[in-house]
Amino acid sequence: MSSNPIRTAVLGFGYWGPHMARNISQIPGFELCAIIDSSSIRRSVAEKLYPSASMFTSLEDALQNVELDAVVIATPAHTHFDLGMQAIKYGLHAIIEKPLTTSVTQARTMVKRAAQKSLVFMVDHTYVYSPAVSRMKEYVDTGYLGELIYFDSTRVNLGLFQPDISVLWDLAVHDLAILHHITGRHPSGVSASGGRHINAKHEAAAFLTLYFDDLFFAHINVSWLSPLKIRRTVLSGKQHTILFDDMIPDEKIRIYEVGVDQDENSLLHYRLGGVEIPKIVNSEALRNELEHFRDCIQSGLTPQTSAETSLGIIATLESAQQSMDDHGSMITVPTLDALLL
Repeated sequence: MSSNPIRTAVLGFGYWGPHMARNISQIPGFELCAIIDSSSIRRSVAEKLYPSASMFTSLEDALQNVELDAVVIATPAHTHFDLGMQAIKYGLHAIIEKPLTTSVTQARTMVKRAAQKSLVFMVDHTYVYSPAVSRMKEYVDTGYLGELIYFDSTRVNLGLFQPDISVLWDLAVHDLAILHHITGRHPSGVSASGGRHINAKHEAAAFLTLYFDDLFFAHINVSWLSPLKIRRTVLSGKQHTILFDDMIPDEKIRIYEVGVDQDENSLLHYRLGGVEIPKIVNSEALRNELEHFRDCIQSGLTPQTSAETSLGIIATLESAQQSMDDHGSMITVPTLDALLL
């Protein structure tokens, strides 16, 4: 493991960039060398917070003046491909705010180019690094839930309307990342429906049903239009069911001993048992994620949320968007092997 600090720039200092910069400036092993934003107002704010970092209007500008090893890209989704390809061109490791790109074609190109240069290219699927989701994965990996039956997630609130992507790409991307991380599953098909305001370009609410090669299925409900903020996920197995409620600060996970048994007459009966509330050690998911990014750069680890893994999520989102455009028709999702050809 190298003892040299990873000289890092944060590209974009709007909504998410300040959170990235705060963590990069605090985590041992990083050196926050530059903050890049086209807005003079945002650069002025950043300069007051991080006087030791240099301010620039573009990545090219920064590279002409400071030496960099890595870049954090926290800009609108439609800019990710061009900025990611610039990072690859200059040999920079990168972590990119979700979604990786807005198309499979772009994502595949970025994945292949980054691999050719042996760069760590990671996607900011922050929930994957939350202690609650990590605990859910432990329960799945140990078989405690039994054979998995279904995944159901609701992520709604009066959200920020994104000008360049629909609610699918803004919110459902979180649930797809959680689903893939804790179950290791990639859907074979998707059906989706959604709605938008009459003058809007993108859907503000959407419902996805994901199908797999066995009887497991998943449903995801996302919206920018709900007066209630709900962040709730249910993962059910034959032995136990997990309820993850991210809005409850001290009891984010509950484990229910709930199942369905079949008797000798092939009749189904509910089995209701106790409830377990495991203690979850509180830590900031974003800090956990950026520490993992550092470790991958220093030690050659494969990121849990690599661009290659995220390619499957982009394929699912693209297929779901196609389904919505076709009034909810079933769309086949390409396999991971086919995506990487």
